[in-house]
Amino acid sequence: MAKRGGGEVGPSTVLRNPGLDDQPWTYERFSKHYEATREDSRQLGTLRPLSDLASQITIGLHRTLEVNRVIQLDESGAPPQGSVICFGSRSIGKGGTLLTPVCAILSGDVSGDFMLQSGDVLLRSTIDLRTERPLSLAATVTGDVLPATFDQSCIRVRLRSDVSPDAAELVVSYLNSVHVKHWFIANGIQELDAAALRRLEVPDPSTVLLLELRTLAEAEQQYRTWADEAAAARRGMFAAKSFAEQIPLLSARHRTEMNRLLAARDAGRFDYRVRNHYPHPLALRHEQILQANSGKRKIDEVLDCAEHLITWLAVMAILQDQDPSARGPVLQLLGSYCRSGALHLDWGKCVALLRAGAIFTMNHSKRLTLRFPELAAFSVQIADELSVWS
Repeated sequence: MAKRGGGEVGPSTVLRNPGLDDQPWTYERFSKHYEATREDSRQLGTLRPLSDLASQITIGLHRTLEVNRVIQLDESGAPPQGSVICFGSRSIGKGGTLLTPVCAILSGDVSGDFMLQSGDVLLRSTIDLRTERPLSLAATVTGDVLPATFDQSCIRVRLRSDVSPDAAELVVSYLNSVHVKHWFIANGIQELDAAALRRLEVPDPSTVLLLELRTLAEAEQQYRTWADEAAAARRGMFAAKSFAEQIPLLSARHRTEMNRLLAARDAGRFDYRVRNHYPHPLALRHEQILQANSGKRKIDEVLDCAEHLITWLAVMAILQDQDPSARGPVLQLLGSYCRSGALHLDWGKCVALLRAGAIFTMNHSKRLTLRFPELAAFSVQIADELSVWS
């Protein structure tokens, strides 16, 4: 870099072969930290512009222009007759929660284009990028608040009809993450507008990830239902007129909840998981280890189980590397073990296959789309330089 007389030279950044476009050239946009953030976002799915997932992106009503139609909510927060509630930026709370409306607007002249629908996403148009915390940027509109509209401090995103509710929930959660704040900073965004939102990169989540999130949501709902049933039984004991009628009901509920509690505790035990969820050859040998007395027989059972376990993990690594267009590192290593059309795997080869599969999984750009993303954990655990197998 050139130095002019009387001036000072500070830290500089050199860009090699940068892509020329019409977007702002900020330091953050070309930084390694931002690229690492984008790479981390790709773990959720392919990054796509929000415009690919949205059918409409609309700025709300200008309340200053509609001043004669703006009225206050009553003491209970309900709109007066002949009006609809209006949400603003203050209505968007932490964690994507939609809070109370800011006012009401006479409904007679509100265009249908500004009426909210269930599933719409409201975003603040003004954002605070100075905070280190995740943004409170977006919230989902639910059917229980309708009819409603929104003012110019918000932007409504209406997702396409083919975007599933699970994918929509993930997108809204992502909009409130620190990753989106980094995108705003890197792209020089100070205030949101429709054009910036159309360009905003969001993940198009993988099927595997959506299935896992759906399972967690179903589990959460089921646990809440069970908790409500247990609480109702406790409260009902003393709310009833006759204890004689409530005691048998309480005892029956006690038996039900004890079975659920024992099952939940068992599910957290390693022995239970092996017995019920591991392949039968491993579950059988684990049980034989537990039943064997100390001594040579127990050692033999442990070695036999370990041999089956490492073979199973090696097979998982082989199945992980199933790219139809090219042979990956695991399949290339497997091919090197073949001699005259025959393949024999020993302990050392199985460990090598597992290590190759673990590294392949760790470095994969879309790890969650693989069959066994958990294999990435072995990329660290088996890197033991003191072991003859490493």
